[in-house]
Amino acid sequence: MVARRGAAYAAGMREARDLSPPSPGFSLLAVAALLAFTGFTLWVCLQHGVLGFVPLVRGEAWVLQMMLDLIIALVVALRWVISDARRRGHSPWPFAVATVLLGSIGVLAYLAWRGVAGRRRAEA
Repeated sequence: MVARRGAAYAAGMREARDLSPPSPGFSLLAVAALLAFTGFTLWVCLQHGVLGFVPLVRGEAWVLQMMLDLIIALVVALRWVISDARRRGHSPWPFAVATVLLGSIGVLAYLAWRGVAGRRRAEA
């Protein structure tokens, strides 16, 4: 009986911690990374085109390996984004679509938004 209450308490604390907003420093870092990486991505796309990476993937095994690694990491991150947003009562789909179309920018956007939305929720 005591063990059950202890486990329930620990699960409740874990859930409460999971729904708390990230620290202001983490939110600021997510926004900075989002802005810097989005700017860099725009610059690369303007220099080489949106599909400029395709010849590299075809010609180099290491580039293909890195692309596959990125896809695997994005699938894992996307799964977390969807479950975290649902647990918080928000729609994950804008960020899911952004992740599929823009890669890491979608995940960074979710992290930045999560910090801002979490602060607003905590203040309300």
